[in-house]
Amino acid sequence: MAEAKKTDEPLLSGEVLKLTGLSKKELQAFDELELLQSDAHSRGQVRLYDQSTLRRIEQLTFYEAQQIPLEVTREILANPHLQRADAVLDAQLMLLYNDLDRLNTQITCIEACKELDRAGETVSWGTLTRLFKKIPDDGPQFWDLFQPDAAGDGASCNAFDSLWNFYQTWKLTLIRAVIFQNSGLEPTHPLAKSLGLQRLNWRREVESADSTLVELFNRLETDQAWLRRPPFTSVFIWLSEVEAGL
Repeated sequence: MAEAKKTDEPLLSGEVLKLTGLSKKELQAFDELELLQSDAHSRGQVRLYDQSTLRRIEQLTFYEAQQIPLEVTREILANPHLQRADAVLDAQLMLLYNDLDRLNTQITCIEACKELDRAGETVSWGTLTRLFKKIPDDGPQFWDLFQPDAAGDGASCNAFDSLWNFYQTWKLTLIRAVIFQNSGLEPTHPLAKSLGLQRLNWRREVESADSTLVELFNRLETDQAWLRRPPFTSVFIWLSEVEAGL
């Protein structure tokens, strides 16, 4: 049986292609763009690659798939603080969660409009277009504000999954509400009352959990910039009218 190659040994281009799934043309393109120059080296006429090169190749492939401009990718690769394994993976995970946030918002928009259509109500195509044109999000600001491991965040928010689910429940309820409101749905309509009851019950769960979650809830409802822009400017008034009729 052949001895396994040590992870710190230089790799031939064929081995890199086998490990990464890249084509020879793709690997050559990275080399020609000098994106691997600082990590790749030669022995005679043979091009060799080390483990740091593999990490750069993974980053290039990831950011390319995310349609990150090449200039931005170059800046990331040139920043030594972003080249530690944990920093590389954290940055990529952040981008994917932001993508997931946008997808969840878009799915909720469509589902809310389908609810209206099934109920025989008019779909607000203008609101749907606006939400797709500018998906409401504050990007990294949310994650900077609510780091799950930050001191004082409490046991309920120490797990990232808990924080993520908390934020998604809060945000997607508002997405449905603004679509219902802008489609002319009266606060007494069954769809509005069902949504209002869901939000009310969830808020009661939050309030009964601990003070930290209540603080997060209040900060979300006051600190998110997109809530102060159309079509969200009066959504809380509409929700108050809905809850008043429950």
